[in-house]
Amino acid sequence: MDELPVLPTYAFTSDWRGLLSVLLLIGLPLLVGLFTRPSTSARIKALALIVLAVFKGFIEAWLLAIDTGLDFAVWPAVMNSLITLIVAIALHFGVWRPTGAAAATQNTLVKDSAPVIRE
Repeated sequence: MDELPVLPTYAFTSDWRGLLSVLLLIGLPLLVGLFTRPSTSARIKALALIVLAVFKGFIEAWLLAIDTGLDFAVWPAVMNSLITLIVAIALHFGVWRPTGAAAATQNTLVKDSAPVIRE
């Protein structure tokens, strides 16, 4: 019988680095909200979330390569970035938007000069 192929896994460790990674993942949508105005288009916000997810994924893969002494691998970094983006989008629409946290963070640091009315 042939062996099953090894599937890629999300690089999570149960130490402080893994916890920090999860906390950053949970906070990415809120981080985008802190630095964008309520009137900023959804495309710009999505682009900011993509950039943050890719940055987080590649930094984590780079640090993992340094920590383990292995060569940096691009494919796991891309997979990590994709998983981060998907989970961050799900958190935004599933948790932060319905609870009002997304709107609250957008009115914190960078504000519009005039109130924005949304329907």
